Amino acid sequence: CDIGLPGISGYDVARAASSVHRPEVMIAVTGYGSAEDKANALAAGFDAHLAKPVAVPQLLKEVAGALQSEEGSERSGR
Repeated sequence: CDIGLPGISGYDVARAASSVHRPEVMIAVTGYGSAEDKANALAAGFDAHLAKPVAVPQLLKEVAGALQSEEGSERSGR
């Protein structure tokens, strides 16, 4: 999800999705790349924050890592 959407922020989209039915993986792909932007994305519920331009291998690595983390959470009863 992009952070700089017209009319609503990607942070708000992540929070809304998390409160209704959280997708297995949520990754912020955005032009905002500061440490504060990353912290805000993670606080909003994103699994990862990637600054554009994003290389496909980097995106795939983050998706795989988020899925692995999700599997670990399910096994531990979270």
